[in-house]
Amino acid sequence: MLVYGLIGWAASILLNGKQLYCGGTVEMDYKARERYAFWAWIGLALLIVAAASLFRGMLRVYFPVIFTLISILVGEIGWGDPRRVFVLGR
Repeated sequence: MLVYGLIGWAASILLNGKQLYCGGTVEMDYKARERYAFWAWIGLALLIVAAASLFRGMLRVYFPVIFTLISILVGEIGWGDPRRVFVLGR
C-alpha cells in the first residue's frame, strides 16, 4: 500500500507541473519534463509487471519489481537521479 500511495503522490505532483525532487516545490522545466517522460514509461511497465505477477501469484517476480520501483522513486525524490540508489560507492 505504501508503494501505491507513493506512486499516487508522485503522479499528483507531476500533474501539477512540479518536480519530485525537493518534495514538489520546484517548477518543472523542459529538461526535467523529458527525463520524467522517459522514466514514466519505465515506471508504467514495472507497475504492469508487478500487477500481473501479483495476480498470477509469482511473488519471486513481484518483490524484485516493487523493490526496483521503490528504488527509482526514492532516487528521484531524494537525489534527483533515479539511478543513484543502484550506484555503489557514492
